[in-house]
Amino acid sequence: MALTEYPFVISTDTANGVVDLDSLTLEIAASSITVALDNLTRSGDALGVWFKAGLTQAQQTTLAGVIAAHTGTPSGGEPRDEMGNPVVTTYAFAYIEGQKTRFKKFKYDVPVGTTGIFDELITTQVWIQGGTYRVKGANADDMDKADFAVVDKDDVLGIHTALGIPLGTPIEVDHYVVSEWIESENPQADLRVTTAGKLYAGLYLRAKYESAGQQGDADPRVFIRYLWFEE
Repeated sequence: MALTEYPFVISTDTANGVVDLDSLTLEIAASSITVALDNLTRSGDALGVWFKAGLTQAQQTTLAGVIAAHTGTPSGGEPRDEMGNPVVTTYAFAYIEGQKTRFKKFKYDVPVGTTGIFDELITTQVWIQGGTYRVKGANADDMDKADFAVVDKDDVLGIHTALGIPLGTPIEVDHYVVSEWIESENPQADLRVTTAGKLYAGLYLRAKYESAGQQGDADPRVFIRYLWFEE
């Protein structure tokens, strides 16, 4: 089965002309659509809803109704500044007695002008505190942005079963960095929270990078290093 995109115009197809990808993902998952959602993409006023297979006409009608009712209200309660960006405070790394500190680094290439979503399986229970990212300097664009989240795709938390959502559909457990705009002159950051949060084995660390570059520009190469603690 091939991925299938259903395009929408944010300013005219949603209730308030705005979209919050986190809450929209949950709204689609809670609908009667049984085809697994793959991801959502946003570029300017364009919204792309990607499914792992094509929808029936009835399901497309349901999807249009979900989009039309979407208000753009964030699903989480994270603090935001006047521009709508999350407030992320940097602290020193915590120390958890009796546990081992782990740094795990990943490298991803994102075709210029596209959005890359990268999921890394957590194979053992960990306590994660944050990490760092860096984009290869010449490949970063001021309109690029990154998101970091934790998702459940395999019903580790029982949400799929409780809500009747198909296995494989990503459900965000936490979206801890939202729309981190990349500064082309200094495309890197250290993002950490005060207290490490516990994550169960079977969940995924999700990194999403949206490249705003034009055809002919270099593909962004993104380096991400997570910090977590293990027993």
